[in-house]
Amino acid sequence: MNSIKELEISELKNLLVGIREYMDLKKKLWKRWAKYFKKNILWKKDYIVEYYPSLSKQVVLDEALRIFESVFNENPQKEEIVLIAKENLWGGIKIYRDDELIDISFSNIEKKIRK
Repeated sequence: MNSIKELEISELKNLLVGIREYMDLKKKLWKRWAKYFKKNILWKKDYIVEYYPSLSKQVVLDEALRIFESVFNENPQKEEIVLIAKENLWGGIKIYRDDELIDISFSNIEKKIRK
């Protein structure tokens, strides 16, 4: 990484704009600023997988990686995926990428049958 002394004027101006935007977001959004900053400035995505607790974490993780690749055309690292056990899924998994959802749970199928 370059030293700040080695940056040109245009690079310093861009850095200053970024720092001002960062501080402005922090003031306006309070606790939500970190999530906003991560998503919109650093372009990092949230990968969340909810699963029924009786399922093996490794099986859930393998299935989630397969779905992320086939549906979203992305290959997140295993460390980037947050696994959350949920009793109310009645089996299956829900996969979130930011605000997008893939629901592969029996509760979802049951809701569709009841309609």
